Amino acid sequence: MIFTSFPTNRIHTYQVALLFILFVPFLLQSCTTESLVKEDGSSRAPVWYQPTKLAQFSATGVTGVGYAVSRDSLEALQFARETASNRLRTAVHLYTEKLRESAKDMQTTTGSPDDSPRTIPSESFSKPEFFIQLRTITDKLPLRDRTEERASYQTEDGIYHQFVLYRLPKTALLEEYRQSDINPEFLTLLESDASRGTSPN
Repeated sequence: MIFTSFPTNRIHTYQVALLFILFVPFLLQSCTTESLVKEDGSSRAPVWYQPTKLAQFSATGVTGVGYAVSRDSLEALQFARETASNRLRTAVHLYTEKLRESAKDMQTTTGSPDDSPRTIPSESFSKPEFFIQLRTITDKLPLRDRTEERASYQTEDGIYHQFVLYRLPKTALLEEYRQSDINPEFLTLLESDASRGTSPN
């Protein structure tokens, strides 16, 4: 069967546009918070606050980090939490996108214990409608079972610096996708990755 290049080019264009929309605000915010920490000295920031790792995923789950400053400690904490929450969701987007790209190399098992490993057909994950579905569902996930870690300090001029770290394990994330209308084949991929305890990095 011969495929023309037009649909492929259109899909690639859609992917680039989607990633641009997703990551530009995150990068701009990262640059801002990094400069603020440097102004006061990074030695007072918690060890888990690393400007280059504000939204990431690992073998066990996803994390998002927030940082904010204000003369009101509660206001700074609120902003830091909002930032951490946004970055946690960005980390989920990063994780699912990497998993989608890696689909052709991942073996999954489904159904009864007698099933043999098979490869998920990655072609279905390249369709624009799947990109839209995955992005929309991920944006609506409550991410409710996250844990929170906080750190703060106050400078001599009365400014509060608040840091927040959110962690969400893959098992909890998987349960939220199970309660959504996600593509069943992609759900199988999520289940397979979570059961192996490895990330697609």
